Amino acid sequence: MKPLLDVRNLSVTFKSRKGELTVVEDVSFVVERGQILGIAGESGCGKSVTSLSILGLLSENGYISNGQILFEEKNLAEFSDLELSDVRGNDISMIFQDPLSSLNPTMSIGDQMIEPYLVHKNYSVKEAEKAALDMLLKVGIPSPEQRMNEYPHQLSGGMRQRVMIAMALSCEPKLLIADEPTTALDVSIQAQILKLMQKLNADTGASIMLITHDMGVIAEMSDKVMIMYAGKSVEYGPVDDIFFSPRHPYTQGLLASIPNLDKDVEQLSTIEGNVPSPKDMPAGCRFSPRCPKRMEICTQQVPAMRTAGNSQVACFLYEPDEGKA
Repeated sequence: MKPLLDVRNLSVTFKSRKGELTVVEDVSFVVERGQILGIAGESGCGKSVTSLSILGLLSENGYISNGQILFEEKNLAEFSDLELSDVRGNDISMIFQDPLSSLNPTMSIGDQMIEPYLVHKNYSVKEAEKAALDMLLKVGIPSPEQRMNEYPHQLSGGMRQRVMIAMALSCEPKLLIADEPTTALDVSIQAQILKLMQKLNADTGASIMLITHDMGVIAEMSDKVMIMYAGKSVEYGPVDDIFFSPRHPYTQGLLASIPNLDKDVEQLSTIEGNVPSPKDMPAGCRFSPRCPKRMEICTQQVPAMRTAGNSQVACFLYEPDEGKA
């Protein structure tokens, strides 16, 4: 069976007064039907830009400069805005990291909830209101009739995020893109939202692209994982391989920085330095200035993706397509 989403060699470029900057370069991955793909990396690694490009939501100065985004074998990169508007909220929905800025402050929750049903399902207002109430109940919002009459600022952060999830699921999408869906929430609410997403994945069979810098969330939620660094994919494979046999030094560094309550550690491990700016990318491997295992070749050539066990890794520590250090 063909994957639901097949992204091939995606590059995204932004225009500026000083020229063009490619912020995502040659990224490839697939999302199978019913699968949860976790995309991880530090801030500025291109995770959100990758997700926004799928739905054509890049800012006006951004564009897809190379590659294909095959959704059910149709290349979304070639779709017009009108064609993409039929896909957004219908076949593919997105949950943003800040629900307060994503919800319209001048519209009631009810008016925003019924809109997808009116636009994509051609429901009557009465049918849309009933469907919206049912969906709010499904995502665990108490007293949905009352919430329908309220405005975003009257809800808690966790409640607003539940509303966003309800809106995203209203048209039963085949793919849900969740961009840092728990970043602004406290720990207990984070756990509730993640359990809700897992339940919806199990109940509806919807695939999920989960974008986060939190490796603990990735471990709990994902079937497969892609690690991004400075606009490129550096490791991609099954979640168990990534967490128990990480191969790329960057992945190893991310995992070493996770607090472990079972170990008595005085100081957490850190990765020295910062993610480079697209304006000042280093030659060769982009992680080489921060890499504790760098070799001379790392500063001269860009490593291609190569097979290592059940994963793929862009690192010269491994022989091409052999996966042996």
